[in-house]
Amino acid sequence: MCVLIRFKDLLPGNDTKGFVIIMGWVLAPFMNLVVNVWTGGLLIGKKAVPIPKWLRLVNFIFLLLQIIFLPLK
Repeated sequence: MCVLIRFKDLLPGNDTKGFVIIMGWVLAPFMNLVVNVWTGGLLIGKKAVPIPKWLRLVNFIFLLLQIIFLPLK
């Protein structure tokens, strides 16, 4: 969403666009890390994980991409 907003004029006002972009760049990696740590903790504890396997895999791939690309900003 942040990348799309950077290149397309989807939201009215620069303040709104700036807020959404900054919150996305700052909060997304931390929220993704929290979800992956929580899911990993459930898997290690051999408890049922209420998230489908494909979504866990996609979240983990996005976390890896965020770790790789975040320091490049």
